[in-house]
Amino acid sequence: MAEAEYQTISQLFVQTCERFGDRKVAMRKKLFGIWQSYSWKDYYDQVKYCSLGLRSLGFDKGHKIAIIGDNDLEWVWAMFAAMVSGGVLAAGAYPDSNLDELKYIIDHSEATFVVAEDQEQVDKMIELKADLPNIKRVIHWDPKGLWNYDDPWLLGFEDLLAQGREYEDEHPKAFHQAVTSCKSEDLVALYYTSGTTGLPKGAMWTHRGLLAAGANILDVIPPREGDDLFCLAPLSWIPEILMNLIPSMMSGAVVNFPEEPETVPEDLREIGYQIGFIGIQAIQAQISEIQVKILGAGRLKRWTYDLFTPVGLKVNAMREQGKPIPFLWRFLYFCGYWALYRPIQDSLGYKRARALLTGGSALAPDAFRYFRSIGIPLLNAYGLTEFNPIASQRPGMVSVESAGIASTGSEIKISETGEILARGPQMTIGYYKNPEATAELIDEDGWLHTGDAGFFNEDGELVIIDRVKDLMKLNNGQVFSPMYIENKLKFSPYIREAVSLGNDRDFVSALVSIDYVSLGKWAEDNQIVYTTFTDLSQKDEVYDLIKEEVVGRVNPDLPPESRIKKFTLLAKELDADDAELTRTRKLRRSFVAGRYKEYINALYGGQSEHTVAFTVKLQDGRETEMKSRVKIITVD
Repeated sequence: MAEAEYQTISQLFVQTCERFGDRKVAMRKKLFGIWQSYSWKDYYDQVKYCSLGLRSLGFDKGHKIAIIGDNDLEWVWAMFAAMVSGGVLAAGAYPDSNLDELKYIIDHSEATFVVAEDQEQVDKMIELKADLPNIKRVIHWDPKGLWNYDDPWLLGFEDLLAQGREYEDEHPKAFHQAVTSCKSEDLVALYYTSGTTGLPKGAMWTHRGLLAAGANILDVIPPREGDDLFCLAPLSWIPEILMNLIPSMMSGAVVNFPEEPETVPEDLREIGYQIGFIGIQAIQAQISEIQVKILGAGRLKRWTYDLFTPVGLKVNAMREQGKPIPFLWRFLYFCGYWALYRPIQDSLGYKRARALLTGGSALAPDAFRYFRSIGIPLLNAYGLTEFNPIASQRPGMVSVESAGIASTGSEIKISETGEILARGPQMTIGYYKNPEATAELIDEDGWLHTGDAGFFNEDGELVIIDRVKDLMKLNNGQVFSPMYIENKLKFSPYIREAVSLGNDRDFVSALVSIDYVSLGKWAEDNQIVYTTFTDLSQKDEVYDLIKEEVVGRVNPDLPPESRIKKFTLLAKELDADDAELTRTRKLRRSFVAGRYKEYINALYGGQSEHTVAFTVKLQDGRETEMKSRVKIITVD
């Protein structure tokens, strides 16, 4: 389908559905263990009747709709029902968002309708009802547990579709008129930023901007008609619509949905998708899973892993350096492929993968090299909620630290202060109801200020260093990237999160949050008794293990001046519910620095132990105070 055939998402959607109709599968969803297929005609009907149902309730062009729930068919149908008929998606509410976060997104976006997944999300909305007088109705798609709710404010998704069919009988041209009324410059979505430094900001996207972004993805990793894509990243996060949903319409690829968040690994393996996007956190979790399984595997499997993992890394290193691969190493890699790499690819669902884009934050080079060494075609991409994609690697690019080259039709330059500036068609038109922040984001010449520091390498590829405001300087003048150190720490299967410190200090130190699952298994294998996260994190054996990881894996790859000199283990997990991480698991650095001031003072105060008090938020919303004795470890 030529780009000139459509100027709006509405036109693209209708034309694709008409083109494929009942002949091709558009979506699959696993229900009760069985994959159910939906044709493009099914897709069209669900979106149309959802749109008309909303219209019958008063939803009109320019109105906003917020959707809360895990990745599901109804999420997508409701989103496009609003978009293709002139409405605006307000994306920023996640399934685990608390009441304050939900209230802010819904209130700030001026949403008039909410589509919620299940009883949990509906209960949140009922609790917020008095604070959200503009919400006309809450529509839910999973009725389990809601049969006895008689609030007329609530409406089931199937009832909404039924109202849409009735509305069509009375207004047979309504959907066509709504679709054709959309213009390319119309606002179609508000994607809220993660809010690492304050309240999230709503990045405004038009039809033209989202289509340009989707077309750019096709330039990098073009899916073919019938290819399998997988809806993996949260739908409230902008990569999912850009990497999967719009490209699937442009190409006729199939979008697959997991049965539940907990079944993603199994469902992903069954589908074995060819093209896709995978977030940094997912990659880190998969590598940790592999490493933990190997630790508990039999002797033969461990021997095979220990034998062929270095072979893969060696061959990948030769590729990075542009060196020819000798026959012996090619033969060993061939053996490793059938003995180790292919089984790992299959277990992760990547056996058929032609190209996988990753992004969201910088991926540790060690993790990148590991994936590529076992034959997974991982490509780095760089984008923001406000501009996506800015740059991406193309197949054949081998640098693990490069974000590739500028996306099609875009320009990138480095400012005098080292900040990355970009402009192009696939960018926001500004922040919703925030002209001051918009003026700071986009200058008079149309350059978008990313806030990231970077440079071009000798091959002309963009390399991201860190956020400009996050770069740190030791008292001796040594500048270092805390994110780079943190990513190297998180490559360990025993470390879930990390915070590196040292700005205006004499040395670098780190706050480390253990991976409770991986370390729990390690503790059981080593007959170490523990009760809770806090108890496990403060075991002497755990401190010794993490020290080995710092000394053996992390420090050797760092400049001597910026190596970690001291660390301590946090007595609680870093949690989005405690505002320490965003909902996309990005570190809220300034907040964490303030909250863990006691830890930081102990690290730089010459102490070997320190008692810390911390607040933990329970699942029911209550908070409780806890105390723990933590150790300060000096790394030789």
